[in-house]
Amino acid sequence: MNVTPWMVRIGVAAAANAVMLLIAAALFDRIEIKVLPFVVAVAIFTLAAIVVKPVAERLAGKYASGVTWVAGLATTFIALLLTDIFSDGLSIEGWFTWVAGTVVVWIGTLIYDVVDDKLIASVQDRLSRPSAGPHGSPA
Repeated sequence: MNVTPWMVRIGVAAAANAVMLLIAAALFDRIEIKVLPFVVAVAIFTLAAIVVKPVAERLAGKYASGVTWVAGLATTFIALLLTDIFSDGLSIEGWFTWVAGTVVVWIGTLIYDVVDDKLIASVQDRLSRPSAGPHGSPA
């Protein structure tokens, strides 16, 4: 199977998003995760973030670079809202939990953005290497 850079980027983003959502759920009692539907919730959150982020960045870019963090928070909130609405895998209750959960997940996305390109390059490098046979030589 030929793995494209886009497939790797989405896979790594989904894994990072799953970790961020699990951290938020561990920190806040009013964020509930159901195990099996959580996979669908991660897919919805990842798709929503991929679609909403460029729009929010373009809108923020029109005004000033100082408001890009607002666009990031808005993107995270909208992605969480869509995930909460369209999935049974994630449920968020209470205004404080919405605000604090959005901030926690947003901070996670900031950390992910810093390591994103290096992580993607590392995964692509491993996928592009020939697999080793039983004696360490390419199969």
